Amino acid sequence: MDHNLSGLSTREFEHVSQALAQAILGPGVSVFGDGRDGGREATFEGRVPYPSELDAWDGYGVVQAKFRQRTDQQPQDAVSWLKGQVKEELEAWLSPASKRERLPEYLIFTTNVILTPVPGSGGIAQIEQFVSTYAACLGLKGWAVWSYDQLCRYLDRYDSIRVPMLVPSPLVTSSRSCATPCPPDTSPGQMPSPMRPVPRNTAVRHD
Repeated sequence: MDHNLSGLSTREFEHVSQALAQAILGPGVSVFGDGRDGGREATFEGRVPYPSELDAWDGYGVVQAKFRQRTDQQPQDAVSWLKGQVKEELEAWLSPASKRERLPEYLIFTTNVILTPVPGSGGIAQIEQFVSTYAACLGLKGWAVWSYDQLCRYLDRYDSIRVPMLVPSPLVTSSRSCATPCPPDTSPGQMPSPMRPVPRNTAVRHD
């Protein structure tokens, strides 16, 4: 199922990224709230079952969220935008003036933009190849990009994130069977705007 991730705010998208990181990487993931986060939405340390139990990452890792308000541009525009965002973060770690205290061994970038999956030349491959040019300088052992399609598949899998627990959240979809009833004194005006499934070819515009 496709989800309208662009219907979220930047802060809400960061929260989704943090929750998915904890669900996928394990409860040892530390998340960071509002304010200067030192280039991280979440961190982990030690062994995590990603990308699989047999090929697990083991070390210090950082999760960063990159949210784009408008996602109706051409695929190459999305790649160029995300590449610029990633470059800014990687350069910040390498800068002698940076206040970031520790270099990550593993990196995950989450984003709501759609990246094409074509092996070797698609958007995902281009971003991963770009990060690889910094691997030696940063000492990176592994990295990944969770773009729109990957995030949607994770949301399909984790009802505890996708379906509201106390009140309807921006992650409400057409499936509400697991939702916990809202408190009686909760009015519709108090609820965040719902995130509805959207067709793949529907552009989401923000005027």
